[in-house]
Amino acid sequence: MSRESIKRAALELFRRYSYLKTSVEDIARAAGIGKGSVYLTFKSKEDILLSLLEDEVQALYDRNDSFFLDPSRNVEVKMEHFAHDLYDLLFQIRDLMFGSIENVYGRELQDVYNKFSFQIDRAVDYWVKILELHGWVPTDELHLQVRELILFLAGRFLVYVVSHDWSQRELIKAQIPLWSNRLFKAFTSPQPPRL
Repeated sequence: MSRESIKRAALELFRRYSYLKTSVEDIARAAGIGKGSVYLTFKSKEDILLSLLEDEVQALYDRNDSFFLDPSRNVEVKMEHFAHDLYDLLFQIRDLMFGSIENVYGRELQDVYNKFSFQIDRAVDYWVKILELHGWVPTDELHLQVRELILFLAGRFLVYVVSHDWSQRELIKAQIPLWSNRLFKAFTSPQPPRL
């Protein structure tokens, strides 16, 4: 049984029942192998999830490299495109993890964030590279600002979801240009004059 076969079985179960309601035994049964065989390939169910998420993030970068790294494209358009991708990824994580908002428990959400936070660092490095193509100087301060921008985008998404409904995906997507453009303008605008 290959690593990919186990991941395919897990992905199907996570989508159908959620990560929280799927056991390693369920994954083994769906893959047609013993539970021990799963543990020979992955340390835990969490490792399977993180591997699936890593695959999705890598596919996202692979799909978008030519778009994001094209210096002739407008940086604001790139930010809006990135925001769409970020929200799509957050929805995928939500769908795999919880199935529905009723299944969200603070501890599980925190654990996933802690394990997946290196992807934020990766996105920061990627965006600094994009901004460098548009004339920004890659400094430590720029890295911190980009990190804050990405976290603000993710936070804005979560606030909207909590105050509305996970099922309102199209309404959320309609807000993305507004959110990403405002945040990017706030990020790139000079400080207003002080009194």
